[in-house]
Amino acid sequence: PPRHSQLRSRGPVACVPSPGLFAVPMGASVSKPAEVKPKKICCACPITKLARDACLPENGEEKCRYLIEAHLRCLRDEGFEV
Repeated sequence: PPRHSQLRSRGPVACVPSPGLFAVPMGASVSKPAEVKPKKICCACPITKLARDACLPENGEEKCRYLIEAHLRCLRDEGFEV
């Protein structure tokens, strides 16, 4: 196998699971998942939140508008009405 230093990046790589990765054997019972608690808005979208929070004190709202909008879009995608 190639060494780490010999590996070359060929652009973005998507992690796609194998088709049978989540398959359940025939005859096996599938239990219902435990009740999922809804996310709290403070804990949703940590990456966009950190980027926004790091930008604002140094650059102000005007220059960080794109990060604010990205965070709001992420929150909406998570089901929050903002």
